[in-house]
Amino acid sequence: MSQPAVKWGRLLRFLNRHNFQINTDGGDKLIIKDGKVHRIGHKFCTSNNDELSPAHLSAIKRKFGVTREDILND
Repeated sequence: MSQPAVKWGRLLRFLNRHNFQINTDGGDKLIIKDGKVHRIGHKFCTSNNDELSPAHLSAIKRKFGVTREDILND
């Protein structure tokens, strides 16, 4: 059974609720907290319905300790 998709809008809502800073660099988004930065390319964050890649979710988990379940259950 596959894991449920995480959409950009859902992640954005989670990040705003948990005091992450979100900056824009061109069309890309930079997620910043505690000196750690992750860049999400414009293909994954243009619309609230854009689905994040598993690689982005894995990097967010490594850098910030935020899991797919944390995002979906928020």
